[in-house]
Amino acid sequence: MYADGNRMTMIITYILELLPIKAGWAPIYYEHVFCKIDEKKFAPLYCENNGRPNKPVNILLSLEFIKHLYDYTD
Repeated sequence: MYADGNRMTMIITYILELLPIKAGWAPIYYEHVFCKIDEKKFAPLYCENNGRPNKPVNILLSLEFIKHLYDYTD
């Protein structure tokens, strides 16, 4: 069973609307990258019965993007 990340996206959108932070790269990244990651494309990678990521895929991918951007390691 694969978890739909729409609820998490709605929560993050709500939080970003409450925050006064509008400058910097984070709002731009959220709007142009984070919201456009289609988690359903990753569903075949997980078992239908009991496999799903413990965190939303768009958060995991975002962490990987940022890690690569700044040349960070695990």
